[in-house]
Amino acid sequence: MAWNSKSGSLNSSSISDDEYWSLFNFVFSESCHKTSTYKFALLKSILDNLLNNTPDENGQLIFYSDLFAKFAESFWNLVVKYHLHQQKPTGEGKTSKIEQIFNEATAKIRSLKTLNLRQSKKIQNQN
Repeated sequence: MAWNSKSGSLNSSSISDDEYWSLFNFVFSESCHKTSTYKFALLKSILDNLLNNTPDENGQLIFYSDLFAKFAESFWNLVVKYHLHQQKPTGEGKTSKIEQIFNEATAKIRSLKTLNLRQSKKIQNQN
């Protein structure tokens, strides 16, 4: 499965609760390289989708588009609404890629709103 996949499959296998917890603990441990909170947002989006999804005869089905929607919603609130940085401080002042994307998007939205406001005022002044 690649980063730009449209779909993927999860092979059913039997692993113990201890193995689940071992993997979970590894992902959130210092042994696992992490500089941002992507893993937390991904886990939250998976859990949100599982809780808001009704299983059918084939089990739980979660689409990438649904995962992305919840993932983006979580990050949008953290980055844009609450201005929380999503990367460990490195002393270099770098921001995570998701912050860069959302900051660029909000700057474009502000520019469009400003442009629309100016055009509306110009139209009002002409009347």
